[in-house]
Amino acid sequence: MDSPARLLTSARLSAKLSIRALAARAGVAHSTVTRIESGRMDPTIGMLERLLLSAGCELQLTGRSLRSPQLGDLTQAWATDPSGQDRPEWTHIRGFLDYLTLNPDAVAPSTAQMPKPSGSDFIDNLLAGIAEKACDDAGIARPSWTRHVPPLTHRWASPGTPRMRQRAMELTPPQLASRGITMTTDSLWRNLHPLDV
Repeated sequence: MDSPARLLTSARLSAKLSIRALAARAGVAHSTVTRIESGRMDPTIGMLERLLLSAGCELQLTGRSLRSPQLGDLTQAWATDPSGQDRPEWTHIRGFLDYLTLNPDAVAPSTAQMPKPSGSDFIDNLLAGIAEKACDDAGIARPSWTRHVPPLTHRWASPGTPRMRQRAMELTPPQLASRGITMTTDSLWRNLHPLDV
């Protein structure tokens, strides 16, 4: 992004205005324009917008994340309930998966690094299964680290009646099933489209 000094100088010269003429149009002291253009003053966004508008230009600001969310950020997204059962923070996990659904180019960089061990075999397998499914869905190679996460020795199933659990087994994505996790796809992955947000 150009500095305010360069933006303002360029806009003023394109409009063929002197410093005094631009200052008069904007209703500010000419010394203000001089200080901004020389880089001795950082204007507020409002001031810069006002000056650019006076030169016939529009200020447009955009922001973007410098870092995609990482699967490893979810290693702490769980707690243990009073009975000793691991309870993931499903909202955080779904938010991460929503991001990947809406930003498919982020799947590879977001799942490439192996998360630190969480202290829960279930969480470690859930994250590995999520990485495998996200990569399979995106048509890209699975990260190699998932091969180093041994599957659960005891099957984990979301709560429900025996009939609900049977249905969940039928609708569990293979990436989770192979890790000993029974959970329907729509428990985590929502059918989002860019217009939904």
